Amino acid sequence: MEPEETLRILIVDDDQVDRMAVRRALRAGGVTAEVTDAVDVASALDAVKGEPFDCVFLDYNLPGGDGLRVLRGMRESGVDAPVVMLTGQQDTQTAVGLMKEGASDYLQKDGLTPERLAQSLRHAVRLYRAEAQAREAEIRFRTVQETSPDAFVVLRSVRGADGVIQDFRFEYLNPAACRMMGRTAEELRGRAIVAEYPGNLDAGLFRLYADVVETGEPRESEVHYAHDGLDLWLRVTAVKLGDGIAVGAADISRRKRAEHEREHAVQARSRFYTVMSHELRTPINAILGYNDLVLAEVYGPLAPGVQESIERSQRATRHLLELVNDVLDLSKLEAGKMEIASEPVHVPQLIEELLSTVRPVAESRGTALDVAEGDCPDPIITDPRRVRQILLNLVSNAIKFGEGKPVVIRCKRREGGWMELEVVDMGLGIPAEDLPRIFDEFVQLPNSAEGGTGLGLPISQRLAELLGGELQAESTPGSGSLFRLRLPAVHPAHVAVN
Repeated sequence: MEPEETLRILIVDDDQVDRMAVRRALRAGGVTAEVTDAVDVASALDAVKGEPFDCVFLDYNLPGGDGLRVLRGMRESGVDAPVVMLTGQQDTQTAVGLMKEGASDYLQKDGLTPERLAQSLRHAVRLYRAEAQAREAEIRFRTVQETSPDAFVVLRSVRGADGVIQDFRFEYLNPAACRMMGRTAEELRGRAIVAEYPGNLDAGLFRLYADVVETGEPRESEVHYAHDGLDLWLRVTAVKLGDGIAVGAADISRRKRAEHEREHAVQARSRFYTVMSHELRTPINAILGYNDLVLAEVYGPLAPGVQESIERSQRATRHLLELVNDVLDLSKLEAGKMEIASEPVHVPQLIEELLSTVRPVAESRGTALDVAEGDCPDPIITDPRRVRQILLNLVSNAIKFGEGKPVVIRCKRREGGWMELEVVDMGLGIPAEDLPRIFDEFVQLPNSAEGGTGLGLPISQRLAELLGGELQAESTPGSGSLFRLRLPAVHPAHVAVN
């Protein structure tokens, strides 16, 4: 109750002297009030029905009846304002009885003081408002729960003589919970959950509920409830509520079925990719081998123009083999079958070996390759083959799209035992609207004149994640691009094994 608040007070007493005494006590107690008088039962009921009051001071003995009649009339009319009974010394027992009927407090007239009156008034008003707020909260709660698509139940613990939880009883079930269980609230309220639904034991829900009550820690879990004639995937949330729990359960069966179907589809696609890749690699390697023999003039001298045609065929076949190998890597990643073999890796040495591989291609395009000096952690524990695969893709792309301008490789030590490898080119860069798409499978940017499989960057990103790191990209159109490979100094799986 605010200190400056003006309260609307009704004084019901047929004695004018007593009414004036209450008014004086209110003023003396520092209560700011607008006071209305009533002198009998009829005028009291007319007053409370006509306008709202913050508190009613009610004498028991009244013309036309008594205080109990006024109190009951108020409640029957839906008026729930707090009532403080004013009694004589001989009416104490009567006042106590009236409090059982709903009065908030009682005061003896002969002992009335401003302090006691103000204290009783403030207590009655605070209690009334707190109860009103609680009722409103309950109404809101029930409105939300009654219309919620998710099941909601309140369970009370059932303990044995040793105090250990033996079961739980249903106290409240919303309509969604009843629909989910195929029972009405009346059928289940007060019944034990394990007795009615023993599958709670096998599904682990009973143990989860008991842990929440005993520890006070809320829990959330996804549960496949395939018991008691039900077959549901549920996301269960349980929080302690007194010596029991409040449980929310969302039916996620549709999502789980979709995930299961997607998993089957991914596996089927991966199997297809694997079979296709293995079946294609054999004839492709045969073509490459025969082309090499032809170019080596094993079958005799080549006619004019034939060598150039064979070389074009060889380039196209190698591109096809690159696509097949990428598809095979992608299928392994999707199936979770990509193996990681961690060992100490000297990163500067790995970079030099990689550059010796790509330098002929870079020189053919007039691209200078530079390794910037940096504080590179050496060694790190990771899979050198996969790091090399990622770095080869990044450097090859930088050469391919760098327009013959220099490509720089930087290695840096970062806090927390991390290493960063950056590959920077000074080419056309990537438009901002295309940057989020470059890690999508089979995506080739529309303004690129260079060919490719559209799988190099997606595979590199997944490999980086498999190594416990990440692959990032930054680009400014017209100025070039930067790709950053972040890796932990020690691969997580290696730490776990050790």
